[in-house]
Amino acid sequence: MLGKLLEKIMTMAVLVALGWAAWYVYSHWNTEPSSSSDPAQAATYNCRQALARLAEDYACRDSDACTLTSDESAAMKNRELDIDQNCN
Repeated sequence: MLGKLLEKIMTMAVLVALGWAAWYVYSHWNTEPSSSSDPAQAATYNCRQALARLAEDYACRDSDACTLTSDESAAMKNRELDIDQNCN
């Protein structure tokens, strides 16, 4: 009986680990278009990823331990514009 319970617990742990790995890959998939003017690329724009990246940029900007270069700051502004254009 204890063996069957341990087997079920291990099966659930494996399923949870696979689910977490799938979610991690999905949320970090790089589909950000290089130019939002192309309609085919705009249709595949990943708003969730762009918003998560923008939140990381804001956290870095507001933190004393992190500094943004001028290129990173410009990329953040471009990301804001892309989000305004492609996301609701």
